[in-house]
Amino acid sequence: MSSYPDSTPSPASPAVPAFPWLELSSIQIKPILLYRGCFKQPYHARVAHGFHAWWLLQEGHITIEIEGKVYHIRPGEWVLLPTGGKRLQEFESGSVYISVNFAATWENGIPLLQLPAPIIGRDTDSSTRLSALALNLCLAVENGSGPGNIALRRRLLDVPDFLKSQAALHAFMEALFRQALHRGAWITDKGKGDTRLEFVLASLRQTPRAGPLPFEEWRSPTGLGRSQLDRLARNTLGMSLHQFRDLHLLTEARKRLTTQAIIKEVARELGFTDTSHFCRWIRQHTGHTPQRLKTLQVIG
Repeated sequence: MSSYPDSTPSPASPAVPAFPWLELSSIQIKPILLYRGCFKQPYHARVAHGFHAWWLLQEGHITIEIEGKVYHIRPGEWVLLPTGGKRLQEFESGSVYISVNFAATWENGIPLLQLPAPIIGRDTDSSTRLSALALNLCLAVENGSGPGNIALRRRLLDVPDFLKSQAALHAFMEALFRQALHRGAWITDKGKGDTRLEFVLASLRQTPRAGPLPFEEWRSPTGLGRSQLDRLARNTLGMSLHQFRDLHLLTEARKRLTTQAIIKEVARELGFTDTSHFCRWIRQHTGHTPQRLKTLQVIG
């Protein structure tokens, strides 16, 4: 099955909710990984990420499978992938592409952008060419180091170069969000209206740990049971509380694996029963072992 939406934006702009300036100024949009280059060998992996991935394919072929549906990306096309869930991604040998992986959340950690499915478009609109904006972002962050894979957590920039990179990021994000909203994406509810959900989300963000979720501990302060809390989360976030926890747990695991030497300690601190359980969980969500994540910059 190939999903190929009309790449031309609809004539009428979709209804997009407006928010006060101060609320919007607290939005957090963080680039995670940037990449431009070529796969010399075929590459395939089953992964799950707590951030969005945007790819522009210049040469070759990409196949993505999500929830039993298969999407084919061809030269000149870009794809924006949802956060969470699991996907199987396959890159044909010789595939040349640009990748921008980013997290976009409200100030309380709730995902900003929801996608019903991967969004595919063509890079043809000269007024908002995502390829040019993405390349400008990569060049700003590379700062003369040349193409390759860049993990932003480890990148060193001076203040003027950082501000230049931020300007490039905002230009790319503006164009990408407009394209995504024209193609069925929507801006999520911030969730501020329900203090019960805010209480639960705050606890998950502050101490992301493996294992069963403490629904019984939440029952007294929220007055809601498991099914009610999960339904509230799905209606607000577009995902279950378990999925929300896993996204933050994966982000925390990645961060600790880049700074801590002993994998066993990371596993213990994050609540895994043993190191082998942690290794299986990481491999299930990223397609890589913890040791490989420590030594290689994973292409998203």
